[in-house]
Amino acid sequence: MCDTVVATAEVTADGVTVFGKNSDREPNEAHHLLRVPASDHPAEAWVLETAGRHWAAKRIKGVYAISNGLTIKKEWDLASPDLVNHALRKGWCKGPDDFDFAQCYSDFLYTRFSDCRRRRQRTTELLSSQPGKITAGTMMAALRDHRGAGDGSWRPDQGLTGATVCMHAGFGPIRRSQTTGSMVSHLQPDCPTHFFTGTAAPCTGIFKPVWLDNELPDLGPVPRSTYDPAALYWRHETLHRTTLRNFSTFIKLYQPERETLEHEFYTKAIEFARHRAPERLAFNRRCFAEAEAAEIRWLERLANKKIQKHPNGLYSLTWKKFNRQAQMPLV
Repeated sequence: MCDTVVATAEVTADGVTVFGKNSDREPNEAHHLLRVPASDHPAEAWVLETAGRHWAAKRIKGVYAISNGLTIKKEWDLASPDLVNHALRKGWCKGPDDFDFAQCYSDFLYTRFSDCRRRRQRTTELLSSQPGKITAGTMMAALRDHRGAGDGSWRPDQGLTGATVCMHAGFGPIRRSQTTGSMVSHLQPDCPTHFFTGTAAPCTGIFKPVWLDNELPDLGPVPRSTYDPAALYWRHETLHRTTLRNFSTFIKLYQPERETLEHEFYTKAIEFARHRAPERLAFNRRCFAEAEAAEIRWLERLANKKIQKHPNGLYSLTWKKFNRQAQMPLV
């Protein structure tokens, strides 16, 4: 499961389109950053939704979000030739005027248990409430959202169903997904700036700047499904999975410092977009190095703290299984 969000130039603070995405997968399906050289595309945002060989596409202005569920209904700009007639033949609608792409082609169980409608509503509300003020930082905050529980009351071990934008795996067949990587793109036409965590759970990670005309910093070997301390993804997992052992308390021990460091990264990165490529590469490497050093400090901080409230038993057993499968050492 995933969440994808866009805010076009009409509603952002600086008139530049901002794009964001959480990639949700199995907890041990390690996320990896891969650089593909840049190419030019028209300055348009589009939503393309598919159901087998059938599809519909809609041009977007303003804020739009998708979350593992079809959202295009009775209006679109492009579509596969047989989109409506196929639904009529299947008896999914009474006639062309009755046709609704999302209603006709959605899978009830998948749509229901992915909690896609509530996640989409949440990201849409977060961004639509700030017209003309949306920044890359706004998008990062939206991708970290836990249903607005900023008071620390939210815990990932609660509930057998339901999902938040920043997704956390738990017990049961419908809570197997985990946000394994996140990105935010500030799509300034001359030199877009992309921010990646390169790690799981954006609530525990740091967005760091990347430019596609430069190489990525050394992230170690391509991560596999088992722990490898040489890979950035798995080094961060030590912090992430330690935090899960006492989430509502442990996250507060480094969240303010994380926010300060990340704010510095993205505000300076937007300025560096006007600099030469070698200068941007040096800044990119500095951000990754500072982020890693910070996570080492935070992990040491957690290692010395007593767990005040253990997660519930089923949740703990689930993560013990994930950790055993990944051969994951924990402090």
